[in-house]
Amino acid sequence: MTQKYFCLACRIAICDMRGSLKRFRIYISCLVLGVGSIAIISSISQAVVNGLSKDGQNLLGGDVSLSLAHRIISEKQHRWLSQWGSVSNIVTMRSMARTNAGKRTLISLKAVDKMYPLYGNVDLTPNISLASLFGYHNGAWGAAVHPNILTRLGIEVGDQITIGQKSFQIRAILKKEPDPMNGVRAITLGPRILISTKGLHATALVKKGAQITYEYRLRLHNEKNLEIFKQELIRLYPDAGWRIRYRTGATVGLDRFISRTTHFMTLVALTALLIGGVGVGNSARDYLKSKTEVIAILKCLGADSRLLFVIFFLQLLIMAAIGISIGLMVGIFLPFFFSATLSEIISVPLITSIYPSAILLGGFFGMLTTAIFSLWPLILACKTKPGSLFRAVGATYDARLDKTSICSLSILIAALITLTVTTTEYKQMAVWFILGSGLTFAMFYLAGLLVMWVSEKFSNNASLVIRLASANLCRPGAQTKNVVLSMGMGLTVMIAVVIVEINITKQLETNLPDRAPDYYFIDIQANQVAAFERTVKTVEGFLELNRVPILRGRIIKVNGVNASKVKIAPEKSWVLRGDRGITWATRPPLRTEIVNGKWWPLNYKGPPLVSLDAAAAVAMGLNVGDTLTVDILGRPITAKISSLRRIDWANLGINFVMVFSPGLIEKAPQTHIATVKLDSNTAVDLENIVTNRFRNVTAVKVRDVLDQITSVIEKIGKLIRTAAIITLFSGILVLGGAISTSGRQRIYDAVVMKVFGARRKQVVSVFAMEYGLIAGATGVISALIGSVTGWSIVTLVMKTAWIPAFSAVAWTVVIVSLFVIFFGLVGTWHALNSKSRQVLRNE
Repeated sequence: MTQKYFCLACRIAICDMRGSLKRFRIYISCLVLGVGSIAIISSISQAVVNGLSKDGQNLLGGDVSLSLAHRIISEKQHRWLSQWGSVSNIVTMRSMARTNAGKRTLISLKAVDKMYPLYGNVDLTPNISLASLFGYHNGAWGAAVHPNILTRLGIEVGDQITIGQKSFQIRAILKKEPDPMNGVRAITLGPRILISTKGLHATALVKKGAQITYEYRLRLHNEKNLEIFKQELIRLYPDAGWRIRYRTGATVGLDRFISRTTHFMTLVALTALLIGGVGVGNSARDYLKSKTEVIAILKCLGADSRLLFVIFFLQLLIMAAIGISIGLMVGIFLPFFFSATLSEIISVPLITSIYPSAILLGGFFGMLTTAIFSLWPLILACKTKPGSLFRAVGATYDARLDKTSICSLSILIAALITLTVTTTEYKQMAVWFILGSGLTFAMFYLAGLLVMWVSEKFSNNASLVIRLASANLCRPGAQTKNVVLSMGMGLTVMIAVVIVEINITKQLETNLPDRAPDYYFIDIQANQVAAFERTVKTVEGFLELNRVPILRGRIIKVNGVNASKVKIAPEKSWVLRGDRGITWATRPPLRTEIVNGKWWPLNYKGPPLVSLDAAAAVAMGLNVGDTLTVDILGRPITAKISSLRRIDWANLGINFVMVFSPGLIEKAPQTHIATVKLDSNTAVDLENIVTNRFRNVTAVKVRDVLDQITSVIEKIGKLIRTAAIITLFSGILVLGGAISTSGRQRIYDAVVMKVFGARRKQVVSVFAMEYGLIAGATGVISALIGSVTGWSIVTLVMKTAWIPAFSAVAWTVVIVSLFVIFFGLVGTWHALNSKSRQVLRNE
């Protein structure tokens, strides 16, 4: 193509576009919604990742963190660490806080030394020094507490609480710490209380076998020596048994959660963009149809199909650039307005900025989607035959694409698929999304054809209103297929989300409390077991007690290979990450299902054996007869796998990935953990009874934990519902485009019905029936597909029992259908007000 040829096309395109912007409202809106959503999600993700990276030292509390369960590091190891920089010793454990009035609550106790914090600051109210906070005054040590503790116990700053066997005065509220707990840990461990290590030892909670974590944080003299330190640490202490974290990976779990959430939300935004693509295609088709006379004149003046293609491609490209630019502007600047709120929710500082990667990602997705959905109607419009352009019945053309056009479309689709897969680390999920999207598009396209076929075949014997409405659905040029496709996709996502959310909520509120124990009791000493069991079994309403010994251990080798070199499925990587709770038993745990191998005899006295979680075994590629080496208190124990168990983690009972045979492991320092189930009608306060008698024992009320988890799920549910609403709104935009496209036809229909004596009420009834039929048909199909999708997620992905949600699905369909009818009637209101005389004169 010569420069002169291209300049001619540009001049014609720009001149022809004058006054045409209003025809692109739906076109631009669909792109703004989809591209803006992708850009917002990508920008926020980048802001979080950069915040984590920049604030890694504060989030970790040092450049390096070494943690051990039950035991402290040796003096030699401590001296070696001190050579590299400043070392701070931190001790964490779960315990109970009690008031003089008898109220108590589960807490996460954190004891720190004089070096704390190595990075960042502790935000206290009132703002006092840590020396003043922790000092021993008026017969009590000092403590800073999370605001939730004050609420739960009904106390204020200045009051005293008892932890273990010692009183602590609350001298400040802990507003923020440089190394906060996040996510599920913050729920299951309880709100934080900050004390000194001297105060901790005064509580008498530090005993052999107690569930205590000792952490050693290092601030390097020279931050650039981190890589050298890593190499020396591994070389000198390869089998130390500690969990190592560095400032560059301070929040591995949070990173993974954010990455997965970002990927999920990006796919939802892409779904909205693809649904909006239908609206883009409809708008392009409507616009090109309005340019029939222009195409006729240009062809008569000698313009060929190639010139016409360039002219109208430039016009669509300009409009797409406007929509994409607005979407990108929204995606760039909107995160600045709510970054502070989001940062407070996830306890991570967000570094909001203009990220080129977010702009490019949203722009590429927008351009590819626009090209895919606009190319087909553009190619067909350029194939229009000049001889038919001036006929009243409209343009006619061959609707088939040639090989070049098919090849071009295929390349664009392949580029979109490649972009989707290559821009995420979750390749498999992206592939399933692509396959699912393609299948769903095909299903709803066929569903649209089915609705048209049913409307044509089975409405002959119906009332006049139904016959007219059905005829509108199946006549040539009807937008039925596009509306069913776009509305169906959005409604399906909404229904699937509703079903999954209802299932999770009912599991937490109804099913789990029925199956789960009422209490967990932790840190029961061996010499307290008999008295503890007598105390529990004599309370009113007692039903069941399950008690086992518990130790902490870390898998260091798998079949003789270092755990760090073992490839494991991402969803089970936590098994090899850090210390795990382990136990030993002569009999299989309650309600255990052994799927492979055999349990050891009751009087077994041989070499160590271990029963392993079957899912963890599959993730690590293990089977019966393989070996695991576990570090327990610095001593490696190698055990042969004798059996694999299927574990139901959802029952919230005592479950362990590894259960060892009795023998050598019995000699290790250990405590006991117990679950207790009471009659639902009992009013006994077992928590107070047990913790009053056994001050070192920590009680966890399962109902409280479930309530907090439910609260978190509700927040996540709002986020997912918002995403679903975006896809549904994309469908509504397509519906609006369909109404706009058929506006002239609506006016013509209304006038014809008026001429034949139809009253305004009857015309409204026909239009309402038309939208009601298409909404009802789309709703039923979406309910079926959405229910199957929800069932698949609940049973196959979440692996929980299916709870039907028929009423919620029905209400969702009814509400959306009524909205479609209302929206459709509002869109056709202009047709109802059209004067018959003016329309007939023009005809």
